[in-house]
Amino acid sequence: MPNTRSLPSSPASSTRLDSCSLGRPIHLLPQVVDELREALNQALRQHWNRRYHTRYEIVAAQFSPFVAQTDEALGGRWLQTRDASEPVACLIERRLVLHMLAHRLGLPADGPAATPDTPETATEDRLLHALARSIAERSLRTLRELAPAAPVTADAEASTTLGHWIPVTQPRPAPGAWLLSLELLAPDLAATRLLLVIDGRVMDGVLRALSARQRGSRVARAESAALPLSRRLPLTLKARLLERELPLAAVLALRPGTLIPVHLDQATVQVEGAPLFQAQVAEHQGKLCLTSFQDME
Repeated sequence: MPNTRSLPSSPASSTRLDSCSLGRPIHLLPQVVDELREALNQALRQHWNRRYHTRYEIVAAQFSPFVAQTDEALGGRWLQTRDASEPVACLIERRLVLHMLAHRLGLPADGPAATPDTPETATEDRLLHALARSIAERSLRTLRELAPAAPVTADAEASTTLGHWIPVTQPRPAPGAWLLSLELLAPDLAATRLLLVIDGRVMDGVLRALSARQRGSRVARAESAALPLSRRLPLTLKARLLERELPLAAVLALRPGTLIPVHLDQATVQVEGAPLFQAQVAEHQGKLCLTSFQDME
């Protein structure tokens, strides 16, 4: 037989793991992202959409470990806090700042004042700083509400208020920082991005809170599994106490303090909208209670 030698097999390709993510509940961060996105959208609705009749909305958000890189394509500049207990940096696309400035001043959103080659003004610079401060403070406040390491004190509340911001070429956070990428849309504006660098100590508290929440849910599920089905299956009962028909003239004549006489006798008890029982309405120690349940055919 001919002498044959098998060639050494090439080593299998391996995926590089981030040592900062090992053993940490990174997969639970989308829960935090959803709460952050809702908090920031609420701030946009309150301070911009209602006041200036716009429809700014953050449609996507994502957390990732911060890696220093050049984002010249975004057409913005980094701002970083100088006197905060946790250093924060923020980058907002300039065309978004110009778009919001045009709405604030009552100018056309596609006019010459909102073009990228417009010279930067002091008004634009003030708006940029105000936006960065608002986004960072709302994000930090939401993250601290998710992970309250200690009772909120006056000092902790004051540390959420970010003061002076300075322009930097690239943020220089402490090791372990995270990057929050936000994508914002408006009907007359293409997708724009906002970047927020958050100190690693803040995110460590969030991850610890997520881990504790996950352990608590596992313990609750284990305890619930030991109970019989009748105890493990939660049902929500809703009681429809009364229905009263009034003519349109009577509805239009309603004023603060108007009394509508009603008589509570029976209530219909529903489960997920389906009527299940008829019950009598009784008063006990100043509270309305349901009694004498009867099955409904």
